[in-house]
Amino acid sequence: NPVLWNDPQILSRCSTNLLDGLTISVNQLENRQGSESQRVAAFIEAVKDWKSLRFIEFINCAPDSKILQQLDKHPELIVLRISEIDFDVRRLADHKLLHQLLGIKLLGAVNIGKLFESSSPPDRISHLYLESCELRPDDLDAIKNCKSLKFIELRRCKIHKQNLLALKELKLFTIRIVKCRNITPEVMATIKT
Repeated sequence: NPVLWNDPQILSRCSTNLLDGLTISVNQLENRQGSESQRVAAFIEAVKDWKSLRFIEFINCAPDSKILQQLDKHPELIVLRISEIDFDVRRLADHKLLHQLLGIKLLGAVNIGKLFESSSPPDRISHLYLESCELRPDDLDAIKNCKSLKFIELRRCKIHKQNLLALKELKLFTIRIVKCRNITPEVMATIKT
């Protein structure tokens, strides 16, 4: 919405319990001069008093450390989506936010395993969606550290087939693999057994 984009403070006038989600999208076709991070920060500042913010999505932009510190102050936030190519998930590792999330969706992110390698890996995430991510050989091994995980969707990810066996060690209800390279029916059969 162009009006909101030009004046994010409009959101601060909403009742603190009116809305439970926010999607912030930056138009890729516009001339991006670095000012979008300031605008995204302005949106997060505008919703700082929202008590029902359970879902936040960033499209073609990513939260920096200042924004993540603001999000740490939202204990009700349980779903995070970030759709930004080459977003380094290590930015999330030391934030309180990571330990309250139930679901996380990352599109085009890198260093996925680093989320789960920390000294205190997230202990509540039950749903993990990864799209267009290149998973390194040790990433799926690191994901095993998340004992609360019940559902994984890997979509258009580059996966090393031997690493899928790491997922067998998790007590998952569902593993959904969609249009991933290197995955044949034979490989899928080894996961099911």
